[in-house]
Amino acid sequence: MRPLLTTIAVLTASALGSCADGVDEPAPRGVTLEPSLAARLTAEAGSSIDLSKVLLAGAAGDETVVVVEREASQTERAGGGHAAQLWIALGDKPFRLAADYLSYDFACKNIDPVCPRARPGGLGFAAVRQQPGGRTFVLVGATRDRPVRVTTAEGKVHEVGVAPDGAIVEVTTAKPWETRIQATLPGGESYDLMLPPFGVVST
Repeated sequence: MRPLLTTIAVLTASALGSCADGVDEPAPRGVTLEPSLAARLTAEAGSSIDLSKVLLAGAAGDETVVVVEREASQTERAGGGHAAQLWIALGDKPFRLAADYLSYDFACKNIDPVCPRARPGGLGFAAVRQQPGGRTFVLVGATRDRPVRVTTAEGKVHEVGVAPDGAIVEVTTAKPWETRIQATLPGGESYDLMLPPFGVVST
């Protein structure tokens, strides 16, 4: 796994979805893990991990983070929503389940006219990892061919670009829960990726 050498780490690209003339199409979600990481995660996290449903994997400072899709609640499934788990390993220590349920593809801002049109094919995953030592990383996945922008509460903009295999973005902010994450459709319209409940993971 490539270490996080810069402020923005965009993982290796894979298959993209498509969006033409405003009609959104579903896209493959799975990210392929390096064999050594896949073996380690399976051994330490258990056989319940479905490696075909990994949304994001990479380095966040001294941690390795892996986001894996899990079954969503009946209410969220009925509304087209999904859910994911966040697994974290500090250095060579075993992976642990840092967040068991993080919603995505479910919530849209009522004032966002683009979001409902983009939602049927999937909006994308967003969460924030706030480490005990004070470093903060924004985790973004399943955004496919849509350029991503991250803006902190203090107004610092990080242009992530297209990251179909996800991105891990280190930010400096005193208010991680106010981080704004936007994805842009091919036509130029943008929508906000909402942080889910408990989407700032600090444990």
